[in-house]
Amino acid sequence: MQPKKNWKREVAEYILAFIIVIAFTFMLSALAAVLDDPAKGFKSSEAASWVQAIGSIAAIFGAFMFGERQARHAHNTAVAMQDRDRAGKSAAVLAICSAASSNVALIERIFCIRPYDGLRRLAEFQKSSTEHIIRALQAIPVHEVGSARAVTALLSTIDNLQWLLIHIEAFDAELSNSELPDSAEYRQELARGDIGRTVESVQSDYKLLEEELSATKVDGPMGRGQ
Repeated sequence: MQPKKNWKREVAEYILAFIIVIAFTFMLSALAAVLDDPAKGFKSSEAASWVQAIGSIAAIFGAFMFGERQARHAHNTAVAMQDRDRAGKSAAVLAICSAASSNVALIERIFCIRPYDGLRRLAEFQKSSTEHIIRALQAIPVHEVGSARAVTALLSTIDNLQWLLIHIEAFDAELSNSELPDSAEYRQELARGDIGRTVESVQSDYKLLEEELSATKVDGPMGRGQ
């Protein structure tokens, strides 16, 4: 986020600089008049010393103003670079979390919404995809996520994805049990239990992360969750 410019301060600085320049102009004009007629004022050597002194003061003031503006520009540039870096990191985290959300949405369609179809599952869902997303989430530096709520949501997402794989394995084990009724409806009800609740938790965490990371890009490194 670009720092807001203090226009009142800038206007005051310009006015002050203008007044000082006008004052120096009058002083130099007066000294020039004295130099034209030394009998009415200083001797030429004294007037020259005054001109040199005033010129030195003007040079010091100009150097101060230039240095102050350069320092302010350097500060604003550094802040802008930090904001761009933070926005880039937030976008990367959101991209990974979006992939996690899409993955659990696929799992929900296979296990919870559609009548369960083993062939469709083999064609559309791969356990390794979820494992890759978990590793990507685990590689995110937690201290760069932003607010405490975002950190909590990220860690919760990782835990829920791991539990989701455990629930899918348990579901597969129950399907292989010959004592269970062999019907798509019953298998779907099995999936609607732990798998469905875990999917809802992941989607809820993703919405919270999206909200917090968007706030971080706008409000600064701590976001709105502090």
